[in-house]
Formats: sequence, structure tokens, C-alpha cells
Amino acid sequence: MASEGSSGDSGSDGSGAEARARGGLLRVLNREELVYTGCYCEENIYCLVRDRISDDDQKHFTVAFISNSIKIIPLFYQKASKRPPLPVTWDYHVLLIHHPPSAPATIYDFDTTLSFPCPFAEYYTKTLYGPTSWEEYEGIIDPLQVQAYVANRPRSFRLVGASEYLRTFASTRKHMMNPEGAEGRWLADPPVYPPITCELGDDTLEMFLDFEAPNGSGWGRIVDEEEFWNEFAGEQDKIKVKEKGERGD
Repeated sequence: MASEGSSGDSGSDGSGAEARARGGLLRVLNREELVYTGCYCEENIYCLVRDRISDDDQKHFTVAFISNSIKIIPLFYQKASKRPPLPVTWDYHVLLIHHPPSAPATIYDFDTTLSFPCPFAEYYTKTLYGPTSWEEYEGIIDPLQVQAYVANRPRSFRLVGASEYLRTFASTRKHMMNPEGAEGRWLADPPVYPPITCELGDDTLEMFLDFEAPNGSGWGRIVDEEEFWNEFAGEQDKIKVKEKGERGD
């Protein structure tokens, strides 16, 4: 993932023993306390699940890969400011969804400028569709042009259970190696800990990023933007968003 995301320290050697001993649900965390490497969102989420979520609680967490068949996804990450809220464009992104049975869903995204975690409805509307009002940017940018750019690049979501993700994810990080070699071996410096492997091999990342077929070749299932919304938005979220007209569709 070519990322412009927020910075953070690894803050850990990647060991999950201490977290498993503590048990319990994920507490509200400061991003600086977590394992983080810029441009390696799939590994950041892997470490978050492994280190901070007990085995019993993993059933309430889902990993989401965001991409599409053309590997071009626009996401809005700018804070509210006088700058035009133009989307960043990445080939894919990975986040974690917490969906307990008796509380609204929240999203953990290391690169968002929203809260961490962020309520699902807020994250969905602001990250996928941008601001609810474009009036203050009149004369600076053409909102219709921005909205058309986003609409022509619909995002899909591969949803994988947290425990399944820990069992099936592996990466040699070869996708981040510089093919030209002009500025060094890596497009972005890799994590300091060794590459993640699993019982299935040394590299399964491409299977998670296969969005060609209806469900690709990887694990979990692929849903579109509407299905993603319907899966995790609570009924109150749907009512509030409908009343305010916040969704971009």
C-alpha cells in the first residue's frame, strides 16, 4: 500500500504473549502504543489482532481489505480545514472492524485522521464519500468532478474473520520491493520484525488482494459498498444517516 498515513512507533517487538495473558476486549488505544509501520497496513492490522485481542474475543472482529479489480481506490483522509478535501488514491487498504453483539460497530484504521477507533457510520461516510457539505470549497474545486472520480472507482471489501486472518496471512513483503532499484531496495522501509508466515506458506497476500472473481481466490467474502454498510451499520446509524443525508450514494 502506498500510504500517506499517520506516523507511529512500533512500540513492541510483536510478541502477543502479554496481551493474551491480560485477555479481555480491546481497550481504547493510542496509536503510538501499537505496532505500526507506514505503508504496511496489512501487517499493522495483523499485529493489532495478534497482540491485543484474546482468542475468545476474535469472533467479534473482522479484517477488511479494501480494493477493486483495477486496484485504484479513493479514500478521504484529510481533516476538516480550508484545504480542498481531495481523496488519496491507493491500490488497497486494510482495517479492523469491531462488531460486538450489543454495541455499535467501530473501525480501527491506523491511517485515518478520524478517531481511533471510529464509529462505523462516521468512518464510512467521511472516508468513502468525503464531507457532507462542499459549499465552503465553491470556486476552489469542482465537487461534481471529485464525486465523479470517486463514483467511477467503486470500492469492494474482502471480509475475513480475525482468527482466520491470523491463520492464513503471510507476506514476504515482495510487493514493496523497488522494481527499479534506483532509490534502494524498498519502496518503503519494512517492519523491523521478521516477515509474517503461516501454516499455508510464506506469502498469501496476493490471495487477499484478488478482487477479480466474485469472491476472488482468497479467504472470507467480497462485498460492495452497499453490502458493507448494511453489514455493520446499526439500525440507529441507518436512521440518523438517512435523516441527515450523509451517505454519498
